[in-house]
Amino acid sequence: MHPLLAAFLVIMLTACSPGSKPTALQAGGSVSPSTWQAFLADFVRDDGRVVDTGNQGISHSEGQGYAMLLAVAANDAQSFERIWNWTQNHLPLRAEGLFSWRWSPHTTPAVSDPNNASDGDLLIAWALARASVRWQRDDYRKAAEALARNLREHLVRQSAAGTVLLPGLEGFDHPGGLTINMAYWVFPAFDTMQQLDPSPAWEQLAQNGQRLINEALFGAHQLPADWLLINADGTLQLAPGKEPRFGFEAMRIPLYACWGGVDAPKLYARLQLFWVCEKSPAWIDLKSGEEAPYGLTPGHVAIWKLMQHCLPEAWRENAIPVPDSNKDYYARVLMALSELAANESARP
Repeated sequence: MHPLLAAFLVIMLTACSPGSKPTALQAGGSVSPSTWQAFLADFVRDDGRVVDTGNQGISHSEGQGYAMLLAVAANDAQSFERIWNWTQNHLPLRAEGLFSWRWSPHTTPAVSDPNNASDGDLLIAWALARASVRWQRDDYRKAAEALARNLREHLVRQSAAGTVLLPGLEGFDHPGGLTINMAYWVFPAFDTMQQLDPSPAWEQLAQNGQRLINEALFGAHQLPADWLLINADGTLQLAPGKEPRFGFEAMRIPLYACWGGVDAPKLYARLQLFWVCEKSPAWIDLKSGEEAPYGLTPGHVAIWKLMQHCLPEAWRENAIPVPDSNKDYYARVLMALSELAANESARP
């Protein structure tokens, strides 16, 4: 083991601890007015549709959930209502009570794939729960409770590798095992899900996720993969048929882990050694070692800076980037979420 990594792991093992669990639903922290107004102007249409400008102008449940979270954090009840209404009206609920994951202005019908995305549903439920507290809305609370229950019943699964979250209802349960995506584990939302839908499954999901993000590390740099396959015997491997990368999916893992107070010393240490500066590659192939021909995006940098809140004082840098003229949807989402997460971790 690299001596720097060994020393860093010793420090991390004593410094990181899971966040305290709230005893009641919380409205959450805040984002600056400039962060929200810039995001609202650039990515949210007047009817409440959140536009992924980097993906042919589509909308998805994940993006609607992100914007709902940010609207609560900005105390913008009117925008929240618009975004929530569009979500209900245009990402029609499946029979299982979950949202379709993708809406496209280029296809007829606009929802051409009725499958859901569990992280989108989780983000929407979390945002509704926070909104129910901030604005005293029982209808939001009831919608959040129903969505949390439906998520648990249909997507939280017992596997040979412990309790897992399926990415969606269809296409992830194979004869040879389960395909999972650790970036769908929105750790800071799990306590809220437990309060909405009391069940030991949520605690089991959080605990097993903490284990997996510390163990499921691959390649020469020992980094998390975008997609994993859980074999029938419980072993983990890079998912066949998916790019074997630490890429734009897995970069959200440290965001949610740090935000949720997850004890992830090995993950943080490996990322500290890989994300050394803005010229570090934006992705790496965990099999071949091929690297992206471009460096970290502003979204990467925001997560890296957020991660300093989870490290010992000597390793911290507290500045969080604020939105600029960059019009990249995904980078701006990650920047805004990192600001919100940093503000929440700074609260007593």
